[in-house]
Amino acid sequence: MGAMGKDQEALNHSLTLFEVARVISEPINHIARMLAFFAWGNTQFRIGNSTEGVFSIIVGMGLARRTGEIGAFVEDGMNMIYRIILDEGVVISPAQKQDILDLFERFSDRIDSQHVSIRSAVLNNDFDKLYELLNPIINVLPTEVDTNWAINLSNYIMACIKTNRSEEASELITKYSEMVIPHLYVRKDMLTRCLQSWSQILIGSEVGESANKFHLARRLLEEAVQIMDARRSGLFHKGERANFSDFHRSVLLDYLEILVLINKTVGFSMEEKQSALKEILKVFTFISPRSVLETRVSDSRLTPELKELEKSFKRIYDEILLLEHSKEKQELVRQQNEMLAELKKCHPYYRSLSKIDARIDELHTKLDERSVFVQYAVLKFGIIVLIVNNTSINVEYLMLNATKYRETTKLLGSMLQGGEFHKEKEADFYGEITEELSRPLLEPLKNFISSMNIEMSEITLYISPDLSLPLFSLGLLRDRGEWLINKVRGVSNVLDLSQVVIPKVANTERTKVVIATLGSANDKAIGIARRKIKTWVTNPQIIHLELAGQADEFDKLSLLCEEELPSTVIVIGHGISDRNAGMLSGAVGIQGQAHTIWGEDFEKLEEFTDNIVLISCSAGSNYEEQIESSTGVLNNILSYEFSGVVLCRWDVNAQASFEILDLLLNNITTKGGQSIAESLIKGQRELMKVEKWKKPEFWAGLEYWGSQS
Repeated sequence: MGAMGKDQEALNHSLTLFEVARVISEPINHIARMLAFFAWGNTQFRIGNSTEGVFSIIVGMGLARRTGEIGAFVEDGMNMIYRIILDEGVVISPAQKQDILDLFERFSDRIDSQHVSIRSAVLNNDFDKLYELLNPIINVLPTEVDTNWAINLSNYIMACIKTNRSEEASELITKYSEMVIPHLYVRKDMLTRCLQSWSQILIGSEVGESANKFHLARRLLEEAVQIMDARRSGLFHKGERANFSDFHRSVLLDYLEILVLINKTVGFSMEEKQSALKEILKVFTFISPRSVLETRVSDSRLTPELKELEKSFKRIYDEILLLEHSKEKQELVRQQNEMLAELKKCHPYYRSLSKIDARIDELHTKLDERSVFVQYAVLKFGIIVLIVNNTSINVEYLMLNATKYRETTKLLGSMLQGGEFHKEKEADFYGEITEELSRPLLEPLKNFISSMNIEMSEITLYISPDLSLPLFSLGLLRDRGEWLINKVRGVSNVLDLSQVVIPKVANTERTKVVIATLGSANDKAIGIARRKIKTWVTNPQIIHLELAGQADEFDKLSLLCEEELPSTVIVIGHGISDRNAGMLSGAVGIQGQAHTIWGEDFEKLEEFTDNIVLISCSAGSNYEEQIESSTGVLNNILSYEFSGVVLCRWDVNAQASFEILDLLLNNITTKGGQSIAESLIKGQRELMKVEKWKKPEFWAGLEYWGSQS
């Protein structure tokens, strides 16, 4: 049920409708089932389960035709099927396409047949026909513009672009876009994408004054972002918010690029530049993985009473599903609604934050004179870099071939994951490719630090990375033949500036370390780990919990941690990837003896330790490009309130990783010793000096997330 959207309010309504259909008689029960399938389909679309959503909508449409209940429900269903194919680029076979066209045709006698013709033309990629259908409608401005005309305009603009009439499209956008926006509010499923597309057409057009096009493009994208943020703030289900953010992330990135071009381009007034800069700082917080951040911020404010309320809510929810319709059930539903209203006020799975609490001015006060915060994002035409210290802010934008840049990161990722490459050329190529990828980030950073009049070796960096770049760890940052971790005092990943402003400070009195090994007792890597651990447990501060080959692993680990309260828990086990995902996707779980260990299981350790070190392949990467909606290990662990987390960005070499742990453990088990952040970077520096381990694939895959206190 979790993958289907458990605790999602709309899903609860759908299940209620199915229950109603079960206990009432015909023909009303068909209507209840129809509404239930439409509701279920909607919920699945909203959490990213497109296949389940389409299936449910089609079943609902069939019931609608059977009961004679057509109208808005079927129209909405057809819109969803149509949008999923267009917006997500779903590839369908000619036979599947014909099935969808036949489905639309079966309802043409009950709804506007023109809509069916338009959808059919688009699905058949017959944009000349679409242009012919809509040209007479658009060329005659109606006495009063309405929603139908506005939707027709958006389709007509698409037809213009597809038939190489870009100048006509640009002129229509300039003339009508702001006029029709209010009439498209009823179709918010398409409005933000329309506004994004129109802004792209304007910027790419050779028609009109450049400044005017940028002004209009900014207004269109600003409107889109406001609509998105308002909609997101009204979503009370974490998974739904996360999927919504991933789906619309490109809109935010386009808006960010328009703003930085206005800020950096000659021809705009100082007032316009300052206004753009102010908006840039706000949008940077929007492109951070807010769904993960919201959980961290909200969890830190949860009271025991609120946690108990959630348990009661879930218990009543389960009871309601088992009961027949009765007064008792009505009373439980009433109680459930009251509890839900209370949970929506502050619980992370029921409430979205309207804003991120931390602000740039607060960041200034938290950074000392030798600390620097960096956040960057790859856009369509370049990279934007935000750099902040305790007194100043700098925004830089470097134009480059973004498509080539992303392809290069994928090539590097393939090498790191064991893709074929000529071994004798690897060392040189690693250096070349990492310097090429690092240059747009490190050049502005070096210039900023030089203005601080402080040596680079004294600087501590907090980097909020672009998580859409697969396997590009901070350890791979390189400048003029030298790795960045050798040039600075310290460096760590953070989700965004809030982790610097509101850090989880570790308890420096704790020095114990618990090491847990998971998976098969006969696994080769676990065998290597055991041999190394035997040398570590001679230190009385280190405890080894052998869980390989055992059941209920995490319950046993949690009980031990509750008793010992270690400073750090090290978990060693194989990362599990989705068999349908690409080789650059992160782990979705960790191999246990009888079942998979999920990222959510680490919540059991949250109260009992400060730091987590997870030696598990690819646990530190996203699942494909699902920056927020990924339910993999990375997002789950980072959503919990650990002070520091060490994760493996790719399929790391086990022996090399244990050598780094050897050095790390010597430091963190001494009272008053180095922090885990300092110890990790020290271990990496030492390992790269060894000829056998000098290539970055052996040491750069381990990354630290969190504060450096």
